[in-house]
Amino acid sequence: MKIPNEVRVKSSDVELQEKVVKIKRVAKVVKGGRRFSFSAIVVVGNGQGIIGFGLGKANEVTDAISKGIDDAKKNLVKVNILKGTVPHDSFTKFGAAKVLLRPAAPGTGVLAGGAMRAVLEAAGVRDVIGKSLGSSNPHNVVKATVKAMIEMRMPHEVAKHRGVEVAKYFTVYSIMRQKKKKEIEIMYPKVRITQVRSTINRPKDQKATIQALGLGKLNRTVEKECASSDSGNDKKVSHLVKLEERRNKYHEVTYT
Repeated sequence: MKIPNEVRVKSSDVELQEKVVKIKRVAKVVKGGRRFSFSAIVVVGNGQGIIGFGLGKANEVTDAISKGIDDAKKNLVKVNILKGTVPHDSFTKFGAAKVLLRPAAPGTGVLAGGAMRAVLEAAGVRDVIGKSLGSSNPHNVVKATVKAMIEMRMPHEVAKHRGVEVAKYFTVYSIMRQKKKKEIEIMYPKVRITQVRSTINRPKDQKATIQALGLGKLNRTVEKECASSDSGNDKKVSHLVKLEERRNKYHEVTYT
């Protein structure tokens, strides 16, 4: 599996830990009957951004694992890890397998299962959100996860490719996020909703709407973005609630 930007590493330069992903018993039909053997998928890594995977086949489980470890040590690659998580979102396909990786805040842990977890933990990722969206075949899931991590780029690499400084790149990104947040606030100003009447002896649809808005008790107040999809629900129970549009902290408009 040759991938652009792939950096190979020699196994003699690092100390590796092994993780067995899957052991499977296979059978070969011959003239005298069936001969059973075992295949093992193994992932190795040093917990600091170096990872490899391999497949071993033998008549005994231990021999299959040993062959898988030897094969994995021949395919070590360097992956990018930023502060214990992945640098950015990544959606990658390999065969029928599809994997999605997203950065996570410190303390989140490795939210992934099966083959993905083994690869991420061996690489040294401590906080990440991962999801397998395609085939559950462990061979393809392992390869798709490794491919996704190899294709990720660090901020300084992107800044160098674009010809800008890293600080400037993050400053522009921060300004764009703030601008987008302001546009959303202008398009969808926040609305303060207060329940002023009880739902006793009211129709079921009105009770359900009140519950959906997060209300249910008199004088309870919630704040929501004033989207067009919510206007119908607000009108349905307008006689039970009081709406106050908050464009900013200095100006309030009360509906009559």
